[in-house]
Amino acid sequence: MDIMAHETNPCGSIPTPLPRALACTLGRPYVVAVEGPNGSGKTLLCRLLSERMGLPHLRGIPAAWEHPAMKLHMIRDADWLASAMYFLSGVIESSREAARGQGEAKVMDRSVWSTVAAHYAFDPRRLELLLPLLELAAGRIKVPDLTIVLEISPETHRQRVARKAGDAHAFDTATPLGDAFLNRERDFYHWLAGQWPKVVFITTEHCEVETVYRQAQDFVREAIGC
Repeated sequence: MDIMAHETNPCGSIPTPLPRALACTLGRPYVVAVEGPNGSGKTLLCRLLSERMGLPHLRGIPAAWEHPAMKLHMIRDADWLASAMYFLSGVIESSREAARGQGEAKVMDRSVWSTVAAHYAFDPRRLELLLPLLELAAGRIKVPDLTIVLEISPETHRQRVARKAGDAHAFDTATPLGDAFLNRERDFYHWLAGQWPKVVFITTEHCEVETVYRQAQDFVREAIGC
């Protein structure tokens, strides 16, 4: 698939396609990213892929960027562009970590797409500023070679988030729980699939963990040739 192919965006007009320069980090090393809304099972799936397939497990941004007080401030209180640049700087640091051990496949809990998807869900017009920023930072951002997007319904999302406690609950409720936000977040990933190679979807709605894992394992094995 041509990464510059620009299909009709299902959720509105995006005037700028993904920058071609983002492709410069593909395969250096091979990174499998797990994306999706809060409560979809991203962290659990990453852990299972890491443990059972022997893939190093990375976070999309380093732990220092996820200090609870700072993370909540940047999500809930900061100017949106400052927030985006903060998390993108974390992506750049995690990209440096991912680059260690060239040629080794790794699994990443969220990636650069998470920041872009969240801001698109808040307001689609933000992409007009974010996509040029991605182009400027392209050589420093490790873009996933395979992106696995987990999907759930808004109702299931709310139920799963409600069962969380502590920092996990605070982080997940700092962003809107409304259907419009969640639908736009989903739509972004479907738009991404028309812009970028190897974006696949797995529903975790009413699915056993093992069923989700087996589907993801098949995608990973096909992608990395094992």
